[in-house]
Amino acid sequence: MIIYLCRHGETHYNQQKKYYGSLDPSLTEKGKQQALQLVHKIQSLSLDTILTSGMNRTKETAEILYQRLDEITPINWIIEANLNERDFGAWEGKDADEIEETDPLTWQAFIEAPFDTTPFGAETYVAFKQRIITTIQEILSKQSTSSRLLIVGHQGALRVMVTELFDKNQNFWDLQFEHGKVYKYIY
Repeated sequence: MIIYLCRHGETHYNQQKKYYGSLDPSLTEKGKQQALQLVHKIQSLSLDTILTSGMNRTKETAEILYQRLDEITPINWIIEANLNERDFGAWEGKDADEIEETDPLTWQAFIEAPFDTTPFGAETYVAFKQRIITTIQEILSKQSTSSRLLIVGHQGALRVMVTELFDKNQNFWDLQFEHGKVYKYIY
């Protein structure tokens, strides 16, 4: 099975470098242009399915792709809220400087042990990872081995998929999914 991964288009929180996992902003104009760039990169890939989270930013990106690609050949579109980005609780809508100023002890603990530190009201990394892995494995188990799937996702969720399912030798923090680019994996 061939799986293509791409990150949703840019939002205003990306521009401001803020944590916003469960917040649900729309794409900026630049984000919409990034989605259009993806159309040219994936139109020849013979996709069967587009898979997104339930968040606006992935659905808006996929809608731009779907409108153009479905004209060429019918494509399934699956929306799965269990692929949403990690909820960062009290840190959402804040950048690193704001977090360090308002929650210095937790921020320092996060810098030292990011997988073991959970901001107030946030989803733990372990719960987030388990949610993503379980959901993606269930979806992939229902696909044919010859499927060609595009997952429009979030930076954290895509990192989990790659490091836990597609390339276990990859370092979580080294993975940078750029807006408007496509990454290919075999499953």
